[in-house]
Amino acid sequence: MNSKKEEKILEAIKALEAGKMPSVRRAALFYEIPETTLRNRYKGRTQSRQLGHEDQQLLTQEEEKAIGRWIKRHDDLGFPVDVQMVRDMAAKLVKNRDTASYQDGYVGEHWVNRFLKRWPDLQVKVATTLDRQRMSSNDPAIIKDLIDTVKKTIMKYKIPPTNMWNMDEKGILLGKGKGTKVVCRKGRRNPRLRIDGNRELVTVVESINAAGSYISPFIIFKGKSHIKGWYAGFKKHHEKEVRFAYSSKGYTDDVLGMNWLVDHFHPQALALSDAKFPIFLLIDGHNSHITHQFLSYCVDNNILALCLPPHSTHLLQPLDVGLFSPLQSAYSLLVNNYTKENFDILRKGNFWPLLKASRAKAYTKNNILMGWKASGIWPCNHRKPISKIQHPDAHKYLTPPKIRPGSSWSIGTPRTPKALQKASVRFMQRLPNASQSEILKNFRKLASSALGAMTEVQIERVQVENLKRKSQPLKTKDKHILSKSRVITGAMVLQLKEEAEKKAEKAKIAAQKRFLKEQKKSSGAPKAKRATSKGTKQLPIVVEGTEDELGSDGFEEVFDTDEDSEEDTHIQQQVTPLKRQLFVGLAAPSRTTRATSLRSGTPQL
Repeated sequence: MNSKKEEKILEAIKALEAGKMPSVRRAALFYEIPETTLRNRYKGRTQSRQLGHEDQQLLTQEEEKAIGRWIKRHDDLGFPVDVQMVRDMAAKLVKNRDTASYQDGYVGEHWVNRFLKRWPDLQVKVATTLDRQRMSSNDPAIIKDLIDTVKKTIMKYKIPPTNMWNMDEKGILLGKGKGTKVVCRKGRRNPRLRIDGNRELVTVVESINAAGSYISPFIIFKGKSHIKGWYAGFKKHHEKEVRFAYSSKGYTDDVLGMNWLVDHFHPQALALSDAKFPIFLLIDGHNSHITHQFLSYCVDNNILALCLPPHSTHLLQPLDVGLFSPLQSAYSLLVNNYTKENFDILRKGNFWPLLKASRAKAYTKNNILMGWKASGIWPCNHRKPISKIQHPDAHKYLTPPKIRPGSSWSIGTPRTPKALQKASVRFMQRLPNASQSEILKNFRKLASSALGAMTEVQIERVQVENLKRKSQPLKTKDKHILSKSRVITGAMVLQLKEEAEKKAEKAKIAAQKRFLKEQKKSSGAPKAKRATSKGTKQLPIVVEGTEDELGSDGFEEVFDTDEDSEEDTHIQQQVTPLKRQLFVGLAAPSRTTRATSLRSGTPQL
């Protein structure tokens, strides 16, 4: 039975349970499925094909449902699992169940593909990487608050689309090309394509409005002065409004930010905007955009500047969302063409012609309008950016799906302990008056819930084991110097690490001894007085204090010596035979007896 037919059967059963269909015959006609099949499924006499072949599958249906919930839960939290993790989880479940047919939790190579076919609401996609700070800042509440602020500002000042502007910087590597398909000899591996390879950065400051217009770019080169060769490609018929600047690193700074606002953006934006209304400018949180001079100029010249939340420009900035990607693609393609047609290195003098041609391809009115729409800024729609993020609360800000109510007798499949308890009570209450098919159907739901709960527990155990392994990382932040030699071998690394560990252990023991001595001195512990004795080789040691004051290890503490002192070393050599004599015998003498023997100079055996 194909998946479409199964979906129709499930929809027909839901309609019958909700009372939307008067009879099984009418439901079979409406959903175009065999009446006998629907009747048997509705009465619980037969099962779906998937359930019928469950004994031939590696995991039971409830175990696969639990894995599906585990996958969705991680996806909602922003940590999607890869294919290998799904295969490993299935192997752990099989291994914990001790299935005799599969040794050591073996999972077939194509099991994941068959699993995904059985669960069409899951699919495999190539994940795109995202910076950790950007990922953690994707808070739907913050995004919604920003869109609401934009909406209120537009309504309050009645700002038209021509007066809504967005500016952003785009860093472009001069010689960065694009990977392209080539035709080569059959069987050739890894064909190489010559590229320019110039990695010098050029910053381009762009500005667009919500009506589909844009102004000339503000280009920043890396340098200490303007060089004539930089402008070899700038011709007389090109845009006169374009501005060129330089900085020590090729980035913008406070001075260039003010120059862009006062001399570049404001005059051109006024020409394209409605003078009756203020200019609404969306900026990011770069330091050059939030200086006192920058914001003061905006206030004095009727410019409403709104700063976007940090690390959220990939969602809320129209230039980032809709234009910089096609601009980079067009520029990289032109770099490839330049490399094929020229043997010279691509320099700054070639940048402006390539950028001009790239902007003509990328900055179309449709792309600009789609960038504003996809960001949710205009028209104001917070669901657009929130639908792109992975956050456990994202669904709260989206349109909730319509759920069909179930019948009064159908208990559903409980997923929590409280829901299972309520369903069990309800099941027992309706049991005397229920038909056999209803009892069988609802009993299967309770059993399904129990099996799913047990599988969830196994999955949680596997995750706890993984967390335990992750909580013991390698000590990669240890900055102790092993050797200052320019080159060392692997054997030397192991030897140096072992020596360093022994040295660290000795230092730790010495630090503990010093701590104990300082603690005894500060707490007023009894002290041992050393006195010289004539005519004997043994050095008498007088101990002051009772047995309780000395403590359980008081006698050993009497002989605690400092290894760094020569005098203490000599004392230890004399006292060691005495200690050896004191512990000879079947029973050890009491603490008071040992102290008395020390005062008299004769050990008590």
